[in-house]
Amino acid sequence: MSHPASSESSDEPVISFYWPEKGLRSHPDILPARFFRTEGFLPGQIHLIGSRAGKKLEAKCDVRVSGTIAELNYEPYPDFNRTNGALLGVTRLTFSDDTRTEVLSAEWKPQGQVFFDSPVTSASRDGLLEARSAPSRTFYRVMLGKKSAYAMECFAGGFIGAHFGIEEDLTGKLGEDWPDFNQRYIPVYLAKHPDKSKISAGLACGFLWTVSKGIKIGDVVLCPDGTGLYRVGVVAGDYYYAPGENLPHRRSVRWTDTYLSPDEMSDSLKHSARSIGTVSNLSRAGHHRELEKLLGAVSTPAVATDSPDEDPTKFALEKHLQEFLVHNWKNTELGKRYDIYADEDSSGEQVKADDGYIDILAISKDRKELLVVELKRGRASDVVVGQVQRYMGYVLDELAEKDQLVRGVIIALEDDRRIRRALRVTQNIEFLRYEVSFRLIKASP
Repeated sequence: MSHPASSESSDEPVISFYWPEKGLRSHPDILPARFFRTEGFLPGQIHLIGSRAGKKLEAKCDVRVSGTIAELNYEPYPDFNRTNGALLGVTRLTFSDDTRTEVLSAEWKPQGQVFFDSPVTSASRDGLLEARSAPSRTFYRVMLGKKSAYAMECFAGGFIGAHFGIEEDLTGKLGEDWPDFNQRYIPVYLAKHPDKSKISAGLACGFLWTVSKGIKIGDVVLCPDGTGLYRVGVVAGDYYYAPGENLPHRRSVRWTDTYLSPDEMSDSLKHSARSIGTVSNLSRAGHHRELEKLLGAVSTPAVATDSPDEDPTKFALEKHLQEFLVHNWKNTELGKRYDIYADEDSSGEQVKADDGYIDILAISKDRKELLVVELKRGRASDVVVGQVQRYMGYVLDELAEKDQLVRGVIIALEDDRRIRRALRVTQNIEFLRYEVSFRLIKASP
């Protein structure tokens, strides 16, 4: 917990804290409270740091303050800071409220590193910030306008954003429960786009909520720059509205100098990154570890599978199952009757529902039925039946047109007695098995 104090050289109030996880309990940062009184940018500010020998040294930085976040960048002043024994990098402080008098957490990003180290969060002892485990960051692919039309504007302005024809400030209207947001704004979207279907409206409003609220501060975004590369940024602020501007529903982003080329990505990651739609959750699609490795991020907890009834040993390349089915959809029995839903703004892959994501949402060729497809990369149990029923109920209530029917299908490597019995008394859900072929071919000498 940080607290105002007095420095040895002045009666000016300061905020001081230590970095105990770095072994620097006698090495505090002593920051004048005036740094944080107003939002904006203060270049070339000097503050004291404590040395291990107990001496007071000086460090020089640029200070940028926005809302409850402040960043102190020491990198523009290498000669001054190296001479005084200060490190080069960026400190990010998160305050408890807009008064910016109490620090909740502090993070450090050494020069040359893409991401901040594990946050140091407040503890009960005065003047100390204790280390805790870093939360898992989520990686998203975010489109900045059709064909990245606004990418350069977003990079220059330090933001990501969305529009979808919703011409009002959403501050205080987003809430934690995104289905409530969809119920309120699907009619608004349809009034603005009378040619669109209810499915398109639901997906568009879901994307808008995700950009405005669902993506968290500290999450990582990969945004196509219009030249074939993906620029990497870290979300740094909460929602704000920029009326009359392109992509007015915005989030502040700290853009890095890192760009990813598709040539560096696995085929599966390339597929997810190129998917139709404003937002794609790349972590949920199974690419978290690959992206951490590519970007040199600090190790974070592995992303858990979505339910206990999956046996990952049954399908070693589990993240490729959906990609394989999508690519081969037209050659399957389902492909004879249904198409995977898609329009110019969204697709039927990984559709957000009340309590999870629908793997694939398909629509019959006569447009009279919607199909919820749930993939299980191993043995499916009866638990999944209830999951699919919830997804079907969501689609029926929120996405289906008045006369459209909703069906479900579960695709897994194998079933068991429980799921067979559950399906016997369940209408409109069927079960399909997939097979994996594997051969060894002797190489020529």
